[in-house]
Amino acid sequence: MMSGAIEIITKSANDICIHTSLCILRPLSKKDITPQYIERLNDPNFNRYLEARHEVQTLDTVQAWVSSYNADPSRLLFGIFRNEEHIGNATIYAIDNQHKCMRVGISVGKKDFRSQGCGRLALMSLAKYGFEEMEMNRVEAGIYQHNLVAVNMFYKAGFHLEAVFKNRIIFEGEFIDMYLLVQLKEDFLKQANE
Repeated sequence: MMSGAIEIITKSANDICIHTSLCILRPLSKKDITPQYIERLNDPNFNRYLEARHEVQTLDTVQAWVSSYNADPSRLLFGIFRNEEHIGNATIYAIDNQHKCMRVGISVGKKDFRSQGCGRLALMSLAKYGFEEMEMNRVEAGIYQHNLVAVNMFYKAGFHLEAVFKNRIIFEGEFIDMYLLVQLKEDFLKQANE
C-alpha cells in the first residue's frame, strides 16, 4: 500500500504537514491563491466534477471559500504541493467523531502532475491521517459515475464501492448516479501490513 512512504507531522490541530515521496500536503491558506489557481478553477476541463463549476471563481470567491473551510472544525483543507508549487487540493470534511467516520476529496489541477501518482498518494495520506491520527474507522468519498479517473484512483488507493445512489446528481443537464467509495480501518491496516 505504500503507507511507509507517508510521514505525518502534526504541530497543532491547524498545522498538519504530510510528506509523501511525490508531494507534500499542508494547510491551504489565502497566500496560496494565485491567478493560475483561479484560472484552473474556471477551466471546464478541470472543474467538470467540482462544485466550483457552478459559479465563476474570482479572488474574492476563492478567498472566502478558503477562509470558510479553514474556520469550520468539521473540515480540513490541504494544498497539494510538488517542488513548492501548488498543484491541487485535498479535503477532509463531514468529520463525525461520534461515529468515527469522515469524507475525503482530491483534485489535482495542474495538468503536468496528473496521472503521476500525486493524487493517489495524497488520498492515501488522508486515509492514513484519518485512521492513525483522528482515530477514524471509516473514510468515504462520493464520486460522480462518469468520473472514471477518480473512481480508478480510489480503487488503487484501497477503497471499494459500497453503494450506488441512483440519479443523485444533476450533471450536464441529466441525472446521473453517485458512487459511495469506502475504506475501512481494518482494510487499511491489512493492506499496510502486506
